[in-house]
Amino acid sequence: INNGGLIQAARIDKQGGKVRLTGLGPGASVLNTGTVDASAGDIDSRGGRVVVAADTIEQRGTLRADATGDRGGSVKLVGKSRVTLDAGSEISVTSAAAKGGTVKATGEQLELNFDAEVDASGARGGGQVLLLSLIHISE
Repeated sequence: INNGGLIQAARIDKQGGKVRLTGLGPGASVLNTGTVDASAGDIDSRGGRVVVAADTIEQRGTLRADATGDRGGSVKLVGKSRVTLDAGSEISVTSAAAKGGTVKATGEQLELNFDAEVDASGARGGGQVLLLSLIHISE
């Protein structure tokens, strides 16, 4: 899957939208150089969810699940082999009035390069940023 444009899923029923980019099968990859936005559609709503899953994920664009009045949303990157947050990458789950949301990135290899930015800030406290590299040990 290659996204170089805008994918937007805003809702106005107390929660932002949901976006899933899923590469299926061995060796499947997702490259995002565009914008995926599941932010809240109004001042009372919680940020939405963005999920990216594939064997390898390369994130160079923007993933956003922000909120203005309620809690920030969530962004989850699940790479079997590798997740790369590359130059220009921006992940945002902020809230202007409440707590920030959650960002979780997991992969056998996890790379944070150059000026990659992850923001889970909130007016009433920061959210969670979990960057997990999965290590396999065989005997």
